[in-house]
Amino acid sequence: MAVCGLTVLRLDHDKRTVDFALEMLAFVRRFNYEKGLHLEVEIGINSGDVVAGVIGKNKLLYDVWGDTVNIANRLKSACPVGAILVSQNICDRLHDLYDFQRVGEIQEPGKEKLKGR
Repeated sequence: MAVCGLTVLRLDHDKRTVDFALEMLAFVRRFNYEKGLHLEVEIGINSGDVVAGVIGKNKLLYDVWGDTVNIANRLKSACPVGAILVSQNICDRLHDLYDFQRVGEIQEPGKEKLKGR
């Protein structure tokens, strides 16, 4: 999981996150080519409010929770290997910078439908 704009406000956090995801895909493809491996990556991106904090007593972890994280995870789970799925709100904010393609709705039993791009 990667988070942008959590501790330091970034007005371009959405763009930074998509750019990071694109670089990550390129890095994994290059690494696979150079090493003869077949590592796979699926990326889901969403933006919104989260709750964050430190958990644990012996081994401290910093974690984030909330619907924003859950939606990003659902997008990642539905994502084809070697691709990026973004939520509708990311697409709405960045459609003038990236060529998003509609992939349809993502439906899980008992969950709200998501529109992936």
